[in-house]
Amino acid sequence: MVSCAINTGAMDSSEKRRELMRNLSDLFIVGSEQFENHEAVLLEETFTELLFKLSFEEQAEVSERVADSEYLPESLAFKMGNAEPHIAVPIVERSPVLSVDSLVEIARTKSQDHLRALSMRCGIDEVVTDVIVERAETGVLGTLVKNKTASISEKSFSKIVDRATDCEDLKDALSRRPDIPESAVEKLVPMLSEDARVRLESLLAQDESRVSELFKRAESHVAETRLKKRAARIDAKALLRAIQQGETSAGDVMLRLCKEDRLLDIILILSRLGGIEESYGLNAFKQNKPEPFAMLCRSAGLSDTSVRALQTLRRRRLGPSARDIFPHWQGLTNEEADRVLRFTQATGKARGAQ
Repeated sequence: MVSCAINTGAMDSSEKRRELMRNLSDLFIVGSEQFENHEAVLLEETFTELLFKLSFEEQAEVSERVADSEYLPESLAFKMGNAEPHIAVPIVERSPVLSVDSLVEIARTKSQDHLRALSMRCGIDEVVTDVIVERAETGVLGTLVKNKTASISEKSFSKIVDRATDCEDLKDALSRRPDIPESAVEKLVPMLSEDARVRLESLLAQDESRVSELFKRAESHVAETRLKKRAARIDAKALLRAIQQGETSAGDVMLRLCKEDRLLDIILILSRLGGIEESYGLNAFKQNKPEPFAMLCRSAGLSDTSVRALQTLRRRRLGPSARDIFPHWQGLTNEEADRVLRFTQATGKARGAQ
């Protein structure tokens, strides 16, 4: 029997704590199977107690030391994986002892830093990536797609393609996945540059006849999509005129366009009503901070319901972390919003004149 009776109370100095922590870490690296059950429990409890007494840098160092160990108890790995990112990230990314259930739980509940670490994990299972795709910001999705060892379901590939509409990096990463399913390819190809299309076609070229037919369908979809976008643009301008002439409200128009997921038409109308460039309106929508887009919504005189619908669209496009515009919209007056937008318009004209 190995004695594991450690008097942590006597470890007053930070140097002694660090030394003890290194020794305990070594036990998890070389293997703790020589301990009896009650000793293993004591070892884990002591390790956990000391870990959270260390400095930020020391905690990160300890996590790096034990992250690859196959002897780390899963219960301890799960505790560390649920801790702050400087402790959790090495464990979540590399620990071989974390079960699929533990990884799913971390993916469901923890931060974007945790999700990014999960997305880099070797051989991660579809049941985990499905949760990541539901919760991740666009940058984290890019990390996941670039991990060629990650298994991604057809359903999740489809959701990622939908999120890639306004993200060139994500489109590029998707065009490098040889396992992307046909249903996602048909949606993706119309968004790709010529180089990316050629690259994706070559990746999928094992069945030449199938790929040729697939890309023909996609090219047909490109042409059809262009016609639909042109028609939608005409419709959006007609809706704008109807708002300006008092025939309908901006709120009702926003509800309709949100339901149809017509982001660019929403931006066109809100920007024209606010008297700013569409590029400024799109930038306001895509920012994680809520104030700029809330300002644009207030200036347009939208209803509570339409603002909530726009926030739902923001979360769908930007990910769950997109901050809520509603409280900021509520706190603004029309005069404040108009004043800021007039300043934005004047600043844009001044820049254009330079």
